[in-house]
Amino acid sequence: MVRSAVLLEGLFMCVFRLKTGCCVRYLMIGLVWVGLIQGAWAAIQESEGKGYRCTIMDLSRTTDKGFFVKQFLYRVNVRPQTFWVDRNQGLVRGDVFDNVNAQEIRIIDRGSEQQAFKLLSVFGPMMTIDYLQIKEYKEGAQKPFTGMSQGKAFSGLCQVVR
Repeated sequence: MVRSAVLLEGLFMCVFRLKTGCCVRYLMIGLVWVGLIQGAWAAIQESEGKGYRCTIMDLSRTTDKGFFVKQFLYRVNVRPQTFWVDRNQGLVRGDVFDNVNAQEIRIIDRGSEQQAFKLLSVFGPMMTIDYLQIKEYKEGAQKPFTGMSQGKAFSGLCQVVR
């Protein structure tokens, strides 16, 4: 989001100062940025099966004494965070959850009417693990999810996309 704002500001300033070289530079960078976003989304949508568009609604972390602490400020002060999941390949793209740099992506269970979709992403070299579970078996288009990343527990809802 910050990159987009900087690009728009730069383009705006170039247009009003009539610096042609500057305008072309910001326009080209903006087009590349939009193309990357559209390409990632198209790859998820064109996969054989369905995927998910998920919105984080809550966040907790553990204290040094082992208790969960709710991050109430997260719900009030942070814009809704979304991420996309390709159910066939296990690809996750978003601000909070993203496994583009994972050394290993393992779909543990693809989900069904009885089971949740379960995904494990392993990162290195310090070996961190992200875990995502989407309750595929729940009725309706909204599927609750739970995710673990960087010692934080996230929850929210995923919308099935085809």
